[in-house]
Amino acid sequence: MQGGTRRRSPGHVAKFHAPEIVLGPGAFGEVPLATSGLGMRRPLVVSDRGLEGTRWYSQLMSGLAAAGLDATSFVDVSPNPRAGEVTAAFLAYKAHDADGLVALGGGSVIDAAKGVAVLAANGGHILEYEGIDRARRPLPPLVAVPTTAGSGADVSQFCIINDGQRRTKVTIIGRSLVPDLSVSDPELLTTVPAEVTAQVGMDVLTHCVEAYVSLAHGRMTDSLALESISGVWTHLERLVDDPLDKVAAEEMSLASLRAGMAFTNAILGATHAMSHPVGGHCEPPTVRSTRCCCRMSSATTRRCAPTDSSTSPGRSACPPTGMRAWSPTVWPMPWRAWVHGSGCRSPWSRWAFASAISIVSPRTLSRTRA
Repeated sequence: MQGGTRRRSPGHVAKFHAPEIVLGPGAFGEVPLATSGLGMRRPLVVSDRGLEGTRWYSQLMSGLAAAGLDATSFVDVSPNPRAGEVTAAFLAYKAHDADGLVALGGGSVIDAAKGVAVLAANGGHILEYEGIDRARRPLPPLVAVPTTAGSGADVSQFCIINDGQRRTKVTIIGRSLVPDLSVSDPELLTTVPAEVTAQVGMDVLTHCVEAYVSLAHGRMTDSLALESISGVWTHLERLVDDPLDKVAAEEMSLASLRAGMAFTNAILGATHAMSHPVGGHCEPPTVRSTRCCCRMSSATTRRCAPTDSSTSPGRSACPPTGMRAWSPTVWPMPWRAWVHGSGCRSPWSRWAFASAISIVSPRTLSRTRA
């Protein structure tokens, strides 16, 4: 390990996926022009009932109309979007004779919009596309506008849909699922409830942990994961305590973006796989806290397994005393934000978080802050 970044063998070739990105305060105002620039004239806006009553939704619809676009919307998307909801949204897309999509919401909304895009180009039922590169035809344009700092769906090649019959989540993967444009405006985070901010903030951290320990990691994904961890470490608690903290909102927006680019290229692992059956069986909000605990403990198990340092530089086993050194009492910030927002106070949860965050050493965190 040199400078906090692990090295692959010389000559390693890596491929890196990323959409066009517009970010920063005021970026939301660029959505109508960007939508038009992608050739859309009759976009379908995908959102949810909660956002329908916010100023962001009304501003988007009025902005699209002012840009001369004939937009309609579909807002019946649940947390953990169901296959039937994707079908209903696709029918709305067809009825409007739409030519593209704008997703305004969190990861569930963006994944639902991706599902609609798959059906619009390829037909069939969304669950038929479970797996890798099953959607062969080019998808219609998609603009993703995340309203939370957590999912990374706005830059990822994943689409997660809830299969109600099998009571699990299915994963659809493909380069074409990366949105054409991600618009990340930290001002949209200022209206998110503290509970949601804490939960999705822990999701950002989990994405970084999984990307960092992935065997498909690379120098770019390592750098993005570490920078994102630093952002969460420093700013998540601030944003939970004060949703109007513009600096914290901007840094968490950037942390989510970095984490999304890290995990979509390094690929996730068993930790997310463990959460899919839980998400299929449980309804939010319970599943959110359960998912965080489940993912953290799995990442810890993988990291603490014995390894051969000669073949896995920088991936040695956790020291037996690491748990005590990384207790929430000593390193309280992300942990306190999670507890503050989710009400999860069990000793097991504290253990899961403290162990998972110990993947990154204090010296590494100091370097990423510099």
